[in-house]
Amino acid sequence: MSQRRESIVTDEVTRPEAAPGTEREPGAHPRPDTETEGDAERDAGRDANRGVSRDTGRDVHRETDIDAVGRTSLLTAAIRAVEHRRADRIHTDPYAESLSGEAGVGLLAEMLDGVQVTEQQLRLLSVGDVIAIRTRYFDDWLQAAAREVPQVVSLASGMDCRAYRLDWPEGLRYFELDRAPVIAYKEDRLADVPPRADHRTVRADLADPDWGKRLLAAGYDPELPSAWLMEGLLYYLPESAVRQVLAQVRDFTTPGSTVGLDLASVDALSGQLDVFNRWGCPWLFGTDRPEEFLASYGFTARVVQPGDPTASYGRWSGPVQPRSAEGARRAFFVEAERRAADQATGRAPLNDSVAVR
Repeated sequence: MSQRRESIVTDEVTRPEAAPGTEREPGAHPRPDTETEGDAERDAGRDANRGVSRDTGRDVHRETDIDAVGRTSLLTAAIRAVEHRRADRIHTDPYAESLSGEAGVGLLAEMLDGVQVTEQQLRLLSVGDVIAIRTRYFDDWLQAAAREVPQVVSLASGMDCRAYRLDWPEGLRYFELDRAPVIAYKEDRLADVPPRADHRTVRADLADPDWGKRLLAAGYDPELPSAWLMEGLLYYLPESAVRQVLAQVRDFTTPGSTVGLDLASVDALSGQLDVFNRWGCPWLFGTDRPEEFLASYGFTARVVQPGDPTASYGRWSGPVQPRSAEGARRAFFVEAERRAADQATGRAPLNDSVAVR
């Protein structure tokens, strides 16, 4: 295990230096000077386990502050760190290694059943390829969407570094919403890295019905078009919570706004790794009809699967099961556009389209 850890992080995780080309230039967007309502919870969100950095004197927010679902973002960061070091990488993330920390490396090892694997072997594992493809897919989608809208919202943003590692149009407002310990942990490790947009964090729990008010307090304008990213989120929520989130997004968006999200099929729930159950974050929601499900909230969806021509990037190997094939375990990448209010349909039927556990 120690040998595996050394291949991903150093013994002491250091703050990342700004990647080439990310240094703040004249006219670059500063962090907002005003705090949102959620910012007042910064201190409350810090766990008693926090420490103080010996070299900077700043607070160090530890992985143990973060709940089970939030810790899966450390796992994703560890996988992205491996991808970033590949010569044939399909996305870049120079900050993933620092963000994953030892906890992310440990979660990755546990997911692989504790087997010592080399990076060459890891490349053959489909989970790493799917995460890499998903990351690149939503990189491309969000950058294209941001050229058409003035504001982006990333829900349950976790260790997502798109605000820091991708280029954005001048003046774009980029909102990240997540629980206070998750944001505090990430801000601590990216404290010396300037964001590339007007970056605003919102400390809120999606289970709290007031999260929308906190987003508004941070400067989000529901009268303007927007792009919303929900990556690696919805399958961790029960059906009722998924519906509440989508209804809130519908109410906070104007026609022409877009959402990007990933979903699991019903059969994918039974095929998930047991390790997620052990970690206390089982997959709870799936649908075989994402187009119909999104339509019930006023969104016209375009759906692809990893390995489809627009979601492969030369990485996917093997066939892609057609949508007509029954019993397949699938992941869906969804781009959806908000329709006019009078075009929304009623509640999506449960029958065999949605699974609840």
